[in-house]
Amino acid sequence: MSDETNVGTPTPDGAPQSNAPQPTGGFDWLLESHQQSSVPLAPDEDVRPVTAPAAIAFPIPEPFVGSLSSSTAEPATPAPVAVLIGPEPGSAATTTAASNTPATTTAATTLALTRRVQQRRARTSPLDWAAFVLAILVAPLGLLAGIAAVLLGTRNNGFASGIAKAAIAIGAVLTLVLGVGGIGLTNLAQRQAAHDAVVASSAKWCAQLKSNPATLSSSTFGWPPQGSTIPASITAMGTYENYWVALAKIAPAGILADTQQVATSAKSIVDSVQSTQVLDDANDVSAMQSVVAASGIPAWVNEYCK
Repeated sequence: MSDETNVGTPTPDGAPQSNAPQPTGGFDWLLESHQQSSVPLAPDEDVRPVTAPAAIAFPIPEPFVGSLSSSTAEPATPAPVAVLIGPEPGSAATTTAASNTPATTTAATTLALTRRVQQRRARTSPLDWAAFVLAILVAPLGLLAGIAAVLLGTRNNGFASGIAKAAIAIGAVLTLVLGVGGIGLTNLAQRQAAHDAVVASSAKWCAQLKSNPATLSSSTFGWPPQGSTIPASITAMGTYENYWVALAKIAPAGILADTQQVATSAKSIVDSVQSTQVLDDANDVSAMQSVVAASGIPAWVNEYCK
């Protein structure tokens, strides 16, 4: 077979005419033979759509970000990059797969699920009102009832009513006030009882002391004046001593020591006069005035001798 090709009649500009046969190689016979022996394709209705796998998105971290000259460079936080594994968008496989599988988005979507809780209105029970009334009238009982109402309301309804809480507050305050007041009244009653007991124990001593009005009105508790003779003075001073010795026998414990001190001072003066047979009235009166001023007898009389 000849390799020469008829290029047709040239045009005035030197290009071949459009209806002239195009040059071909020496293997045209092979292509023609292949086209004649090609097996026809199956009818279109036998073509089955191919379902492409769904696209899968997974994050790929970005490469290391930093300066090559710095030894302390830290890698940047990787940002998720969505990569689709599957057929290219717009292809037939993608179109077919899109009809069979739900679309996959490359952006991560966070669905925030919120639950709306409807608050129920607080309801009061008979126990709540009873606790509130008791808290005002009988604070300790109201406090206990309020605590019980709060516990029951929380267990049954999930919340406690305001009346129950108010009962606890009022009951606690009034219970504290009553407690402090009760302690004060108890102490006052105890002090009054002790005072009354001392008054009762001083009754005889007070009656004997008040039997002679000159005793309490004198700065020496009735020390006798100097007699005309030494024996007369000794007799009068002895009478004074015996009077205070008798008072010391019936004196209450709180004033016993002061009563005995008056009797002891009088006895000391009597013994001195008897031994020396000398009277020094001014010195004796000054000594008794000092004893009276140092004693608590006048204050005791004012407090317990009513």
